[in-house]
Amino acid sequence: MICCIVHVILDCYCGSGTTCVAAKELNRQFIGIEIDKEYWKIANDRIKGIDANGQTSIFTFL
Repeated sequence: MICCIVHVILDCYCGSGTTCVAAKELNRQFIGIEIDKEYWKIANDRIKGIDANGQTSIFTFL
C-alpha cells in the first residue's frame, strides 16, 4: 500500500505500536488507538523512543 506524506495512518488496534513506530520513522502522521493500558504504555514508550532523525535507539529499551 502506498501512503503519501499528507495522509494520516490510522491503527485501530495499536497493540505494541509497530505501525505507529513505522509511520513515525517514515515521517508520516498517525493515530493509534489501544484500549489496554499496558499495551498503550508500551506503544507510547516505543514512539517516544524515536529521535528527531526517525531512528530508534536500542539503548532506549535497555
